[in-house]
Amino acid sequence: MSHPYFHNEPMVLAHRGASAYAPDHTLEALQLAVDQGADAIEIDVHASRDGVPVLHHGGDLSESTEAEGPVGAYTLDQLRQLDAGYRYTPDGGATFPHRGKGHTVVTLAEALDSFPHTRFNLDIKERRAARATRRVIDEFDAARRVLLAAFYSWQRSPALRDYPGPRSITQDQMIVFMLLHWTRLDALWPLRVDAFQLPEFHRGMRVVTPRLIERAHDLGVRVHIWTVDDRVDMRRLLDWGADGIITKKPDVAVATRARHQEP
Repeated sequence: MSHPYFHNEPMVLAHRGASAYAPDHTLEALQLAVDQGADAIEIDVHASRDGVPVLHHGGDLSESTEAEGPVGAYTLDQLRQLDAGYRYTPDGGATFPHRGKGHTVVTLAEALDSFPHTRFNLDIKERRAARATRRVIDEFDAARRVLLAAFYSWQRSPALRDYPGPRSITQDQMIVFMLLHWTRLDALWPLRVDAFQLPEFHRGMRVVTPRLIERAHDLGVRVHIWTVDDRVDMRRLLDWGADGIITKKPDVAVATRARHQEP
């Protein structure tokens, strides 16, 4: 029986919120994703110096704020003082329209509390964030609406090993599956995961093909593809049978899916 997290497939998952239109991982980007009809929001989690899980992509504050250095070097109070819209530019650096607009670093608890009916695709980027992240998910009783991913292997984290909600593939598991797939031994895939979340290309090599999607489905695993912002690419991947499109432009993906589903 399909987990309720996956209803309304193929899903549209907003990459760090509607991050083509607002600074990623801000409450504005998350709200805009919901308003545009995204089925779920993909977010990344790091831990502050005092162990609070916060939303950030790469963990280097210079990606998004006026500060430099790792998220883990700052307490939550210090992170709250930073401008999370400082680096956002829609035109390649010509303008920075979100500077000084009140965007702050968002905690995982704040995201789950602000959007209590929203599904999340949660990518834990570092081991030290795992236990605190699990604690927050449990506090909000949110496992039913949080698909858990991890940049490193959750199998090595006691806090994640028994997670009761849906899971996606991790980086090391992706490598194992691709090796099995390329050698046509993918029937030997041993692990229970609910979704493979893969890029269409990785370092110039094609990863996702119609055959890969077909074999994943044979194994009972969904395929979500990131990060897809072009309408033509979305339509092609949906034609191939993709179960989810991870995109910075959820409005485009929702419209493309609707046309794809027309008789």
